[in-house]
Formats: sequence, C-alpha cells, structure tokens
Amino acid sequence: MNNALRILPQSDVVAGLRRRQIGTSAQMMDEPRPNVPFLILLALSVVLALANLPIPGKWVHLWAFILIVLDVLNRTLQRNPKLDLIYIWYAGYMYSVFIDGFFSSDKIIQNVGVYYYDKASMIIAGSMAALLLGYNLSSSKKKSVESSYYLVSKSTVIFIVANILLFIALSYQDIVNGFLSGRLWIYSDIVRGREFATMYITRDISAIFTQTYVTTTALIMPALIGYYFHRIKNHSIFVALLISAPYLMYEFSNGSRHNFFISIVGLLLTTFRRHMFNLNLKLVSKLGAVALVVFSATVVQYYGRMHGFALDNIVYNQSSQDMKFEGTVETLAMFAGYMEGKPPLLGQEVMIILTYFIPRKFWPDKPVGAGQWMLREISTSVTNPVHSAAVSFAGTMFLDWGFHFGILSCILLGLLIRKMNSTLMASFDGQGPTIILAGTLIGLELYAVRSLLAAIIQMYALLLFYYLYKLVFCKKVHFDQPNRLRQQ
Repeated sequence: MNNALRILPQSDVVAGLRRRQIGTSAQMMDEPRPNVPFLILLALSVVLALANLPIPGKWVHLWAFILIVLDVLNRTLQRNPKLDLIYIWYAGYMYSVFIDGFFSSDKIIQNVGVYYYDKASMIIAGSMAALLLGYNLSSSKKKSVESSYYLVSKSTVIFIVANILLFIALSYQDIVNGFLSGRLWIYSDIVRGREFATMYITRDISAIFTQTYVTTTALIMPALIGYYFHRIKNHSIFVALLISAPYLMYEFSNGSRHNFFISIVGLLLTTFRRHMFNLNLKLVSKLGAVALVVFSATVVQYYGRMHGFALDNIVYNQSSQDMKFEGTVETLAMFAGYMEGKPPLLGQEVMIILTYFIPRKFWPDKPVGAGQWMLREISTSVTNPVHSAAVSFAGTMFLDWGFHFGILSCILLGLLIRKMNSTLMASFDGQGPTIILAGTLIGLELYAVRSLLAAIIQMYALLLFYYLYKLVFCKKVHFDQPNRLRQQ
C-alpha cells in the first residue's frame, strides 16, 4: 500500500471511499429552465439602458432591484428549488451598489451633480440587467463530479499548524496595531517609508511574496481548516472557527470587509453538502442568522477601522459620520465625468490582471489601475500613495469599452459566471477537498461585484495555493481500491 495512505487507518480509508461511492450515483444538478417572459424583460431593460434615457438614477436602481427580486422568485418557485450561487452575487450587489446608489442619492448628487449620478446609475443598472440576461440565457444539467482524492491526515495537521505559526509571525504586528490604531497606523507607516509591502509602490520582491502569502492564506486557510476539522474529523464548526481565529482577526483588524466576508463564507460553506442547498425554512433561518452576525461585525469594523477598535472610538465615529459603505456609485459618477468626451481605455484595465504580479524592480513604469491614477487626476486631496477607488464590475467594463459596449460585455460576464457557478456547485458532493477552493471562490463573488479585476487577481493566488496543497498533501485513490486495501 502507498506510504501516503498508511498514515490513515485502513478502515478510515475504506469508509471514506464507501461514503463517496454512495454520493456518486449519477446525481444530476437541475438548473431552472429559461423563463422566456423574464428573458424578454431583461432584454428590454438592456435596450432601455443602451438608449440612455433621462431617467432619475434612484428609479434606475429601484428597477435593478426589482429585476433581482423577480429572478429570485423565478428560481424559488421552481420545483425542488435550490439555493443558486447567483444569490452570492446579488448579496454583493446589494451591499456594494444598491445601498449607496439608492439610499445615498442626495449626498452623491450634492458631490457630483445629478447628471453624472444618473449616468453612473444607468451604467450599473444596465450592466446588471445584461449580466442577468447572460446568466439566464441557457440552462444545463451538469453531472456531479466527485473528487477521487482523500485527505492525508497527519501531513495536513502539520501543514495547518506550520501555516498558522508562520502567518502569526508575519502578521501579528499588523493585527495588534490594526486593533489599537486602525488604518491610520498603516498610512503613517507608508509615510515613514515602510511601504507596507504593497505591490503598487514597492520594488522589494521579498515583500511582494510575503504580502501575497499573508493575504492568500488569510482567505483560503479558514476553508481548509473547516474542511479538515469539521467535514473530515467531524469536530464542531466552533472548533474550526477557533483554529481559524488568527486569519479572521487579521481580516477584521485591517478593515477589509470583503476579505473578512470571503474568509467567513469559505469556512461556513465547507460544512455544506449538495442536499443542504435545497431551499427550506431551516436553511433560510440559519443563513439569515449568520448574515445578521457577520453584517453586525462589519458595521463595527467600519466604524473602528480608521482609528482602532476601542469602544470610545467606535461610538465617536458612529455618531460623527454616516454609514457610507462602499461609495462605488459616487466613484463611478466621478470617473464618468472625467471620461466625458474621451475615448475608452480599450483594455488597459483588463491588462492589469496579466501584469499585476510583475515586480516593479523589473518594470519600474508598470501601469497602475484607473482606480489609482484617475482618482488622483480628479482629486488632489488624495495623499495616501496606495489608496485606490473601486468602481464596480460595471465601471470596469465602462472604462475599458465605453458606455454601450461596456454594458453589452456584461452579457458575456453573466455567461462566464453561470459556467463557473455550475462547476463550483458540483464540488459539494462527497468528501473531496475541491470544496476548499470552491467555498473560497464563492465568497470571492461578493468582492467581484465591487472590484472585478482585484477578485480575479486574488483568484490566481488562491488557485496556485490550492493546487500546490493538493499536489503535496492529497493522494489519489481509485474507487476500485477498497478490496485491495483490505487484502493488504
């Protein structure tokens, strides 16, 4: 018998294979059939957006919200309704776009003017309608794909412990100072010259690898810990949460709400099986409770992230500032004003996903994203050298391809998201470690609504980390092996 398999007791290996064989009996993933009237409504919505009619931005945001509700109802009213992964995208849209665009409209208009608020609202709502059109254009039945890999127990424990210790050694100072001083400590360090290991301004290759490692492991390790300790070893989910604490504390203390979301979602989804996606009152109530707790945590994170998480700072900030959240609509409105009369960037934004990991030591004049350079062209008050602005997935397409082609390109984006979600959903059968990657990437969809290119860049690092882990710590076991293992 292979040495890697001897690490586990023989009975555990056989039992694991039996469980997976039961779970691979030609299950099929039924997706709702296209609703023709709804497709027509989406197509008309895209046409109206392309016409750029003078419709108040607040009404445009409300119409996008209605389209989302109609799609949710269409999926919920299907026979044997499932929790579709597009709901993750919807949650990101509501959090990153709708709250700002609808509830902060007066303040946005005061800052950028009604014309550019309406234009930004039409770009985002039209792009969302186009994405929905692409996502709903086809339905398919995808056979469940069960992983034939079985986790190697002892090696994975060593791997988890070693990663936690290395992560704490590299990030403990950032965690402590983040809690005590918030982001002001980070910014003051940049001013003093430390550069905070950011790939935007540093030329130190070791700093690039260090920060990439810290950021990537903080996103994916909670999912791996949840998979091993809860799904394989059957410990309580609270055990996995406790072991994941260093990663979650890092994401919370640095003020990155979306990364905190991704880590939590990845950890929680490793507890799911395919049948748990069946929509019912119990599932909805559980998800609602989790969403309320996580949302409350992000509210505290928002008010404490600039000056630290002492209670008096949080109370003061809560009483002295509005809950702005993401500001994507206002930023896109400013960028739309800057781009007025100028040609689109024609792919310069998308090219960042190909050049991002090239160190500035080798390419000193490497271009930065529009979220950095355009923001500084518009506002001279931005002094932090690493601060950038997010314009949402719709804004990225608009900057690269213009108003009309930017909206239309979101149809293709919807098709790609549909394909990705179908593949990710297939990972929730059986015991395979693919769910580690799937859970984290599903959480990444929340971030992609706000910063599409940054999410793709993070996906590169997550894929590399996962496949290196699988190559070293997972051993392929064929389904015809139980009898051979018994004989040995």
